Amino acid sequence: MFGEILDLRAHEFRKTPQIGRTHGIHAEPITFGLKIANWFAENQRNIARSAPAAAQMAVGKISGAVGNASHLGPESKSASVNASGLSLLLSLPR
Repeated sequence: MFGEILDLRAHEFRKTPQIGRTHGIHAEPITFGLKIANWFAENQRNIARSAPAAAQMAVGKISGAVGNASHLGPESKSASVNASGLSLLLSLPR
């Protein structure tokens, strides 16, 4: 929804002049529509990155900083983590 609004506003303001800036100093003129179009592109990149990032974070581990909880057995660890909708972290990533 936010992306759709940015897309509409970028077209709406495509001819509205604005002072361009670089490093806080006035630069070549641009349009406000171009600035909004850049925000739209950044928004789309962020949306594309968030789904894989969420999948990578959806892991669980049943043991603490001291101990491996081996007395629980792999079945109970797997059942506990899967019940929460996460995948089981079997080893630390390198």
